[in-house]
Amino acid sequence: MAQIKMYGVDVSSYQPGNINYIQTLYNAGARFLFSKATEGTGYVNPNFGDQILNADKLGMLTAAYHFARFGGNESQAVKEGDFAVNTAKGILLPGSIIALDYETDASSSKSANTTAAKTFMRVIKNRGYVPMIYSYKPYFDKYIDLNSVIKEFGECVWIAGYPAPGSSTPNFNYFPSEPGVQIWQFDDNWKKLGVDGNVLIGEWLEKTNKKEGSNMKRFKEGDKVRLTAKASNATYGTAFTNTVKGTWGTVTRETAKKQSNSDYSYQVVFHYPNDQTIWNVLQQDLQDK
Repeated sequence: MAQIKMYGVDVSSYQPGNINYIQTLYNAGARFLFSKATEGTGYVNPNFGDQILNADKLGMLTAAYHFARFGGNESQAVKEGDFAVNTAKGILLPGSIIALDYETDASSSKSANTTAAKTFMRVIKNRGYVPMIYSYKPYFDKYIDLNSVIKEFGECVWIAGYPAPGSSTPNFNYFPSEPGVQIWQFDDNWKKLGVDGNVLIGEWLEKTNKKEGSNMKRFKEGDKVRLTAKASNATYGTAFTNTVKGTWGTVTRETAKKQSNSDYSYQVVFHYPNDQTIWNVLQQDLQDK
């Protein structure tokens, strides 16, 4: 029997992202969380940022997955890869895992599907993230050459198979054996919490620097803050106006992180004599009032 190193979950828009819900998953024993980021080239999970942020707050390992629609189309795979990274990069550190969820729309050509899947994974890797591939055993067997994937990307397989829905622990007598498996999604209603249950039986593949920025102050709702002297742009690149510089503001909430652990982002209401405005500001650009 494989060694269980850690339990985890994967979530999507069907699950909330608030801290109380994520705390429930943590209390149940989950120590890693995959959140669906994107699907195809047009869908973004509205709960993605909150799910990752609140799991981070609890000390869980976090990663994203993309639900593929490209089948065996390489050019579409590139577009979907870029879309996944562009969505995830404001939330997850470079070096985090972005998994390919390949379970529908496959073409009749196993070779074409495998090439397209590897093309998607190359986009993820080339843009600074760590690719994995997810599906269930019959789908892998019919549509994807896992040995070819593993030859290029190493052991990076996340596999699904549910012998007894509602389980708390996996039954390895029913393990859906494939090469290169690192994570087994063993249940689609783990502990009857309405969420997929997973076990890490290999390695957690992310390559982030978790220590970066760990000594920087974290702000909380209600804190009074000013911009630092070096602050120039808001979280998403808009230049701060001269009006906002030198005024004080109130933190209303923490938002998703960007670029590194030192770059948490906060929604701040800046107060003027007869007006106010809201900016999203990086942690490194804020100081106590």
